[in-house]
Amino acid sequence: GLVAELLDYATKRAKENRIFRRFMAANVLKHRPPIGFFRRFVQEDDGSHSEGLNLKHRGIVPITDLVRMRALEGGISRPNTFRRIELAAAAGIMNEDDASSLRDALILINRIRLTYQAEQLAAGQQPTNFVPPDELSPLMRRNLKAAFMLVKEAQEALALRYQVH
Repeated sequence: GLVAELLDYATKRAKENRIFRRFMAANVLKHRPPIGFFRRFVQEDDGSHSEGLNLKHRGIVPITDLVRMRALEGGISRPNTFRRIELAAAAGIMNEDDASSLRDALILINRIRLTYQAEQLAAGQQPTNFVPPDELSPLMRRNLKAAFMLVKEAQEALALRYQVH
């Protein structure tokens, strides 16, 4: 339909326009994973929400933005992040290891967030995207740190490729 044609046209134009992609890359870097030096979790920049890590805005959004950016580089206009990962790997835009690692990181972060929200609902609380790392098992904390490090490294590679910070 018309929407699909428009999306294909916009994606083709974005693929051809390095300046646009550079601005997109800078935008991708606005959502950083909450991991700092020595692989430590960091709270929100403004000190708010000291009760936990915002897994949606600092975990899921950075991955979906990275994948969207890589898809644009290859002219892939599919809307689903998992489908974009699959198509980017098939097209050689992302190597298979990076693609499967980003997919697994997205699944892990989402699973932790949704499990915590389900626990909040069961306790009669309003669900939130903020998950206290202290409430995760040591294994889940290690896995979450590894997922965030993967995202951080992918963002650093993107920043180098487009020379943005």
